[in-house]
Amino acid sequence: MFALLLETPAEMVVNVIVWAFMLLIAVGVAYRVWGAALPFPRKFIVSSFHAGVVVRNGKAERVVGPGSYWLAQNRSLVLCDMRPNPFQIAAQNVIASDGIGVQISVGGEQKIANPLAFVSENSDSFAAFYLEMRQALRVAVSEMESDAVLANQSSVTARMKELLTPRAAELGIQLIRLEVFEAMPLGRMMHQG
Repeated sequence: MFALLLETPAEMVVNVIVWAFMLLIAVGVAYRVWGAALPFPRKFIVSSFHAGVVVRNGKAERVVGPGSYWLAQNRSLVLCDMRPNPFQIAAQNVIASDGIGVQISVGGEQKIANPLAFVSENSDSFAAFYLEMRQALRVAVSEMESDAVLANQSSVTARMKELLTPRAAELGIQLIRLEVFEAMPLGRMMHQG
């Protein structure tokens, strides 16, 4: 009635491989289906030029360095690029203290100094700091006479750095380099107000 099926060693190996592959697929599907309900940890990788901020329930907990990390489902990892980030504030028309208009462009590099503050303080800390830099440029130029702005541009950047230091610390940003790229007089301008 029942015929005994004898398998060759090659067929046995193929059957074992097929069953192992089917078992792996079943485990993968089960993980995807039940992974949201069960607290399986997830693997995150932080590369050599990043820092990771572990966030739990919307609150930044700690900073982790390069490496791989297993985190529980209620935690996520926000990557922060720690390399310098260039910026430019192009062609701002500003009135100096003597009423002469100056068109000035500045640029430089900034980087993340405190990843925890960078992630926690603002949804886009670099954009917030950019707005602060524009305002600091306007304040620095408006406190000086136009001749001083054009002749001693390092005093403009020094005053800007002085104005920006507190806000940079709040946002977790370090200003690496700040330079005036272009400054030219525009002539006498009228104050509105």
